[in-house]
Amino acid sequence: MKGSLCLAAALALSAVSVHAQSALKTEARTVSLSLDGSFDRYGESRSDELRAGLEFECASELKLGRSALDWNLEAYYDYARSDTDGAVTNANSAGLDLAKILLSRWKGTELEVIKPYLLAGVELTWLTEPDEEGEKVSSRFLSPTVGAGLEIKLNKRASLNAEFRQNMEGGARRIAGVTLGLTYAIFGADEEEPAKTEKAADEKKN
Repeated sequence: MKGSLCLAAALALSAVSVHAQSALKTEARTVSLSLDGSFDRYGESRSDELRAGLEFECASELKLGRSALDWNLEAYYDYARSDTDGAVTNANSAGLDLAKILLSRWKGTELEVIKPYLLAGVELTWLTEPDEEGEKVSSRFLSPTVGAGLEIKLNKRASLNAEFRQNMEGGARRIAGVTLGLTYAIFGADEEEPAKTEKAADEKKN
C-alpha cells in the first residue's frame, strides 16, 4: 500500500515539476471519451469488465531532455464481474487517474502512432461478494491504483488502447486486469494539426 502511494505521488509530482520548469507546447488540448472492456473464460470460471471514462489533456510536450511527455487526467466508472463455480462477485468503481503520463517524443523522435504510458490514481469501489455460507456481503473501500498501457493512434480523433490496471488492495479486494478499448476526442483534436505545423516551422528556422 505504502509503495503504491509513493509511486502515485512520484508520478504526479514529477509531472508537476516538469510542467513548472519546461516550455510547454500547449496548443493542442483535448477532451476525450473512452470505452474499455475485457472478457475471459476458463472452464466454469468467467470474468467481465467494462470501463467508461472522460479524459482531459492537461499539458502537452513536457520536455525531458530530448524526450517529451504528455500529462492527462481521466475520470472513469468501472464495472467488473467474476463468476467461479456459481460464486458471483461484482465490483462497481469510480476512479480518477491523477497522472496518466504518455511518452510523446523519445530522444528527438516523435511518437505519432504508438505512445506507451504509465498511470497512477485513486479508486472508490463498492464490492459485493459471497461469504462462506453463500450469502451476499457488501463492502466499500478506497484504494490507490497503478497501471501501464499503449495508445495506438488511428487518426487525429480516435485511438486504440491496450492497458493493464490494478488497485493495491489485498485478497478478494485486489482487482486487476488487461483491457482493450477505444478513445475518441470530442474537443480539441482539430487543433493538433496546426500545432504540429507550427512546431515543424519553428524547428526548420532553428
